[in-house]
Order: sequence, then C-alpha cells, then structure tokens
Amino acid sequence: MLAQLKNATLLRIATLIILGFVALAAGPAAQADGPEDKTPHQDKLHTAVSSDGSPTIYLARARAAQVEDGKPADMDRLALTQSESGLEPAPKGNPQGESGIASLDPDRRERVGPPTSFPYPAIAHLEVTFRGISSTCTGFFIGPHTVATTGGCVYSHYFGGWARSVRVIAGRDDLSSYGSQYAIRFHSVRGWTEDGDTRYDYGAVILPNDDLGNRVGWFGFISLRDNQLNGLGVHWAGYPRDKPYGTMWRHSGDIAWLKPRQVFGMDPLNGGPSGAPWWYLQERGPYVVAIRSYYAEHYCEVTEEYERCSSAESAGSTRITQAVVDNLRAWKQ
Repeated sequence: MLAQLKNATLLRIATLIILGFVALAAGPAAQADGPEDKTPHQDKLHTAVSSDGSPTIYLARARAAQVEDGKPADMDRLALTQSESGLEPAPKGNPQGESGIASLDPDRRERVGPPTSFPYPAIAHLEVTFRGISSTCTGFFIGPHTVATTGGCVYSHYFGGWARSVRVIAGRDDLSSYGSQYAIRFHSVRGWTEDGDTRYDYGAVILPNDDLGNRVGWFGFISLRDNQLNGLGVHWAGYPRDKPYGTMWRHSGDIAWLKPRQVFGMDPLNGGPSGAPWWYLQERGPYVVAIRSYYAEHYCEVTEEYERCSSAESAGSTRITQAVVDNLRAWKQ
C-alpha cells in the first residue's frame, strides 16, 4: 500500500514537471492588445500600436530604406517641376531679418481651389470624432489605402484615447472633393499614446480599400540629414481652422531650425493643418520630410555676444527620421 502511494506521488510530480516544460516551450500568452511588434529600430518609443491591437508587420528591406517613392494621380503621372506645381519657388537659404533671426511670422498663405493638380488631391480633410467631441485635421496619402497624419488626430489624451471615427475627404474644396471614406483602423506609436511626447506625434489611418488612393495618388517620404534639411525650401498645404471650413490653404518657406526629431518653420500656428505634409519637390515628385504638428516654440539665436529670440511662435513638425520611415512604410502595406 505504501509503495503504491509512493508511486502515485512520483507520477504526479513527473506529470507536473512535464506540464511545466510544455508551458515554457509554448511561451507567454499573447496580451489582450495583440502581440508585441518586432521593431526594426532601437528607439522603443517608436514601437507601433493600433486601435484594434493588430501588430505592425515590418518588411526586412525597410531596415535600410531611407526613401519611399510616391505615385502621382492618374491625370498627372509626369513628375512635377517647381514651376508646374503652381507654387512660387521657395527662397534659398534662411530668410534673414535685421537681427539675423529667421523670419517666421508673415501670413502668406494662399487658397488652393480647386485642388486639381497633383499633389493637392492627395491631401485630405479629416473629420475626427473622439468621445464627446468632434474636430478636424489634415492628412496626406502615402499609399492607396493609408493616410498619414499627426498622432493627436488619431489618439487624444484628453478625450478618451483612440478616435471613435475618422472620415477622410480627399482633395476637399468646400463642398466638392475627390471622394471620402471612413477609416477602419488607426495607428500611432508608444511615444505618443503612452507618453504624449511631441517628438513622436505621428500616426496613420487605414481605409477599407484602394479606390480613393488610386484615384488621387500619394506622396513619397524621405529621411534627410541635418545638412540637407537646414534651410531647405519646403511647402505645406492643409485645412486651417481660421479659414472657411473645408478649404485648403498652402504656404512656402524655408525650414528655420532643426532638432533630432523635429523641424520648425514658416507657417502660422493653427490647429487645423495638424497632420499636413511638409514636402519638397524632386524630379520624381514631392517627398515629405516632416508631418505638421500643433506643437510650437520660439526660435532663439545664441552667440557669444548676444541671445535674441523671435517674437513669433514657429509651428513644429515631426521629422521623418529612419524610424518614422520604417513605420510609415509598414503601415502602407
């Protein structure tokens, strides 16, 4: 009897050991918000998150890619030159005032209407609904079903987290547009959704199909070095809230100054253009170098002899770094 009891005890112990090894081999259970992304970059605050918990799938080639080409609309496939874009050429070098400080305050915005030539149809008016509040933003197509924007346009720390809905209206001009769709999923990164860090203020919305993107085309995007960005003549276009509702406005100027993850420059501070592209033109088309944010700073010039600051606030934008390229490339797949 004692021998049988001892054998039964040994059998239970062996069973528990085997079950333990099986559990270890299986690994930890998946979290409720989806498996952890395998990011192709070092900065964990760039780890992508989504509104439905689905993981971001990165392509192996994204690790080394610094540029992603866009696609002009069907009606305008040829690469645009600066004169063909309808914009005046941006001045070369930083515009200097008497103090030697970049001039940031002139409101030289022009209305784009109707937005018939690429890339303007690929810029979208976003009607965003959070818990208990509606707002507007700007976005731009980076693929046939993907619209990039600022993180604050898809995830709000003040209004309950992820947006409840986002309506994407492509190339809007008052009551006319190239069409609209409601997004089915939203993306951002942990640096924004968890920390609210303005250096990580970017995201994207995913549309249900490719119809709208194939109709209007999409932007390329590129990661540039400091010496390439400093003083670069760029353009932006979006939907400012201090102008008639649903109208697109544009501006040109030079990047005033840089930070490792942000650029600052020429446009007046206003909430509506949040998510607008800052782009420059190459022979192959427009390439976005930053995503407009609502964040702003005063520009200061410091030398051994003096420190002077501009009186105007400069709107900041999230810089397209290599980590941002990786995420945008993955979100457009």
